[in-house]
Amino acid sequence: MCEYKKLSNQPLVFVLAEFRFSPILDIKEYIPKLQDALRSQLPILRNTETQDITFSPNGISVQSQANWEFISKNSHTAASVNQNRLLFMTSEYKRFDGFEEYCDFLLQNIIDIISPSLCLGIGLRYSDTIFDIENKGTIEDFVQPRLYNNDDLRLSGNLLKQTNETLWKTKEGAIFIRSIYGEDRVLVWPDAENLPITTQKASDEPIRRLLLDIDHVWDAQEEESGPVDFDKELILSKLSNMHKISRKAFWNVTTEQAKEAWK
Repeated sequence: MCEYKKLSNQPLVFVLAEFRFSPILDIKEYIPKLQDALRSQLPILRNTETQDITFSPNGISVQSQANWEFISKNSHTAASVNQNRLLFMTSEYKRFDGFEEYCDFLLQNIIDIISPSLCLGIGLRYSDTIFDIENKGTIEDFVQPRLYNNDDLRLSGNLLKQTNETLWKTKEGAIFIRSIYGEDRVLVWPDAENLPITTQKASDEPIRRLLLDIDHVWDAQEEESGPVDFDKELILSKLSNMHKISRKAFWNVTTEQAKEAWK
């Protein structure tokens, strides 16, 4: 049986959980009560807008979506709420138990104050940025060869970027494992640059790095059973199972030398 040891110097940049629910069009009316319940842990409130793009036979439509972001004092942890989704994200992840406890806290307040009817989707995303570590190894020592090996395409010149994407069906939905290998100033995935938490997003000079993204999703539309009740225990149970599979994926695509370097 594999032993998943705590990695004190893990390359993890952020972890994000998503909980989608049936639309609540008057969500704005609940925000004051939600802010009052969350402000002891997430005291900074910020109102933002995102653009929702919808494709249909009649063409493409773009609609503005109001979001409310609840952010911690040090800006390392945040929750975001709109009419059909709760996001929780942190760059201070230590163990899943603590992360799950925070999700429990947020979900309970969403249930108590907003009372969504149905759960339409759950997501759990781990994003890592892997670098060479002096006297401990290189990126190539830390991950499996399929994430960087391009010998069969070796040409005159230097590799700029290599991308990989794998999709697996799991008992809890589907898991996407993506990587970008090469030299660049960007240190996080492009879609994560606007997250309301503090992370190192870029460097002054191009740097060798490998971005590793493990994104586990459950979508009610993809399941024969369809949506489920917005029940906290059911949601947290699925989230825990998704974590176990995501953890195994990370363990499998990284090497023993990596675990030794990051311990």
